[in-house]
Amino acid sequence: MSIQTREFKDAPKGCRSYAVYDGFNCEFLCYQACCFSEEKIREYEKKNPYPKGETDYEFEDLVNDFTCAEGSITFNCKLEETATWIEEMVYNLL
Repeated sequence: MSIQTREFKDAPKGCRSYAVYDGFNCEFLCYQACCFSEEKIREYEKKNPYPKGETDYEFEDLVNDFTCAEGSITFNCKLEETATWIEEMVYNLL
């Protein structure tokens, strides 16, 4: 599996909109398919700190989305570093 993020141009001004997908199958990943527990996400964040300065998609938003949301993994963020962090988190926790 090749986890990647793709940026979309429909984000609000000053923000970036991304989706997470499997680059091998070219299919978007769904929150339900990942089955990440809150504990697993928080453990990952302790070892790999969430990007400082991210104001549009805070860590608590991410935890809530990955443990409660349905549908394709999409998010708006201010920093490209945040998208990379999420991409790496999904890859490492799958």
